[in-house]
Amino acid sequence: MSSNNGGGGFFALLLILAFLSAFVSLILVALAYALMGAGVVVGFIAFAWTLVCLMAWNNSFCLGNIYVDSDDARAFILRGVFGAVVLPIFLVLADTFFNVAVNWNYLHYYVASGYALLSVGLEYLFAKRADIPYVSYDHMPRHHQQQQLLLPPETPAPKSLPSPEPFRFARWDDEERS
Repeated sequence: MSSNNGGGGFFALLLILAFLSAFVSLILVALAYALMGAGVVVGFIAFAWTLVCLMAWNNSFCLGNIYVDSDDARAFILRGVFGAVVLPIFLVLADTFFNVAVNWNYLHYYVASGYALLSVGLEYLFAKRADIPYVSYDHMPRHHQQQQLLLPPETPAPKSLPSPEPFRFARWDDEERS
């Protein structure tokens, strides 16, 4: 009598490995899409906040409860420009010294990514370390610093009402007295 199972154990192991590799590749694809989505969000934030910072380049202003200081606005934009220059330089050095294949057809993406990463990324790190992000009480103009709660104006005391008669219990002969 033969004890051969037909070799099903080996094929079952191959099937399990195939499902595991498919699962891992699915997770990697999902992670890649999540990273691309995060990149789009960071890029949008960089674009929108750059417009706000360009408006505050010379004159600080309040945007709701957020005080946009002109020095901070210039710093945000300059950090982004620095990132837009440094990332392509880093890629040139990596291509030259380490033989990393860089597709230079995507140079505009590298520049935009460098701008977004250094402007938004460093701003996030600075805001994370601050007690109250984007609210700078040191640099606010005086009319924003000295907001005090004012008491309502004093109103004259209300005129006193006549005091009621003191309480007394009724008597049997009250009707006869009135």
